[in-house]
Amino acid sequence: MSETVFERSFSSLFEFLDAYRSDIKEGFLPVSAAGDFDSGARAAVNIYVPVFEEGTSVGAEIVDVREDGVILRLDQADEGYEWLTWLYGLCGKFIEEMLATGRFKIAGQMAAGGAGEGPGATMGSAAEDGIPFGAVPTESGDLDRDVFRRILMKAYAEQFLGVARIDHPMGTSSIFFERGGPVQVRDDPVVVDETLGVMLVRMGRITDAQFQQSLKVMNQTGKLQGEVLIDMGLLTFPVLVMALMRQCEMKVLRLFNNAEGSYATFPLERHSSKFVTPPLKAPATLYKAIGAHYGTIGREEMTDLQRPHLDQYSRVKIDFPIDDMQLKKTEVEFLEIVSRRNYRLRQIYSVSNLSRQPTASIVMTLMDMGILQFVDEEDTSQVMDNFRVQLTEKIVFMEDQNLFERLEIHWSGRPVDVDEGYERLNAQWQKFGTGYELAEELEELRNKVFGMLRDARDTLKTDEGRRGHRRKHYESQQIAFSADIFFRQAELLMISERWTEVVENMERSCELMPDNRKYQQALAKVRARRNL
Repeated sequence: MSETVFERSFSSLFEFLDAYRSDIKEGFLPVSAAGDFDSGARAAVNIYVPVFEEGTSVGAEIVDVREDGVILRLDQADEGYEWLTWLYGLCGKFIEEMLATGRFKIAGQMAAGGAGEGPGATMGSAAEDGIPFGAVPTESGDLDRDVFRRILMKAYAEQFLGVARIDHPMGTSSIFFERGGPVQVRDDPVVVDETLGVMLVRMGRITDAQFQQSLKVMNQTGKLQGEVLIDMGLLTFPVLVMALMRQCEMKVLRLFNNAEGSYATFPLERHSSKFVTPPLKAPATLYKAIGAHYGTIGREEMTDLQRPHLDQYSRVKIDFPIDDMQLKKTEVEFLEIVSRRNYRLRQIYSVSNLSRQPTASIVMTLMDMGILQFVDEEDTSQVMDNFRVQLTEKIVFMEDQNLFERLEIHWSGRPVDVDEGYERLNAQWQKFGTGYELAEELEELRNKVFGMLRDARDTLKTDEGRRGHRRKHYESQQIAFSADIFFRQAELLMISERWTEVVENMERSCELMPDNRKYQQALAKVRARRNL
């Protein structure tokens, strides 16, 4: 049985750094996947990291199978694993070099005495909370969870730079925003359990004795705690940045879950300090917070919450920043399903790709975020808008593809592969919009998709067209190398007498290198002996 190949894409470089520190460094990697998998089976995982155009592949073994995926034990001797280790070290050295130049300062570290929440050196024209003296808020009012959500999403949409001050029963908290996302939260009085040093002890990154020693060094040198911990060799800079990001997110979630009191927002031309932590993405932060809340609700309470909407029709806000919600693959698939048409809430459970409890949780979360709405009457205009977006995006995507990609077949494709790819996609788009009468504009777009599929089939159907298009998009060395790989694979398959696959691989070798007599003779011999 061939090994399973998994995919793991990181949404940001910092997510990769955090995953390396917590999992990859120890030789493990959790991967979201659907299907039946066997613990102990061999596998491979293709890993993609932002900023770098190419990813890497690492051999692995499935060591645990869970409801939402698997845990892989990575082959630490694999070249792909060595590349991940090199990348992690490179990023740390790069950021530390930037710090050495003085262009960045570490924000949000513990001040002398172990509590500090300050974002860094404060300019004389600014108050301790980062708001200039005499500044007038552009918006203020009473605070609850809905208002807090609106503040975060408005800041996100407007790429807000400034401070939101929250006055609540426990004191005052100031949220610093850059490029629309929180980069730090300062509390007065300080929440001791959320300070950097205490958090690192709780995470197991440093011991209590090391924490106390760092405080002594801070008092002696005047350095910030993050700098001291790096000097002591207890942290690398990437780990420090990830800790600051986690600290910021934890504080924002705490304020959201306990939203009470009043707020005021103050836009700024610039902050008095530099922040090295990237801004939190409000959609992802809110989705995590609201989803965690509904994940704790029992079935009866969830049923009561959804009962008023059971016979109402769904509407999905198609212009919502889905990409910044950091959804799992299964959650993206769910959104795609409910975007195709207006379903009654009770119907969503029958078409969902998730089990009942996760479906209920994601429905309520999306409702709270304003992405999913339920109305009394079906809104076909929204369905048509979704159809228009899907068709337009498909056409633009196909225009950037070569003809093999357009038919979703491998570039070694034979005539039979061309026919199968065309028939499959043609049938898929024939079903598009089933149950609705498409407007003339949408029919024209769909017909354009059909036309692009036919053009691809007609060109690739002939030997001359197929091979000429292949030479246009792939180097001759790559073609020859792939042909050799297919042939070698065929020879290996002979051992297990998997003759149908042997013939397919040999046919691909001949397809790529039609003038190679070795390939042609071997294929003819296998066909003759096996009557294939």
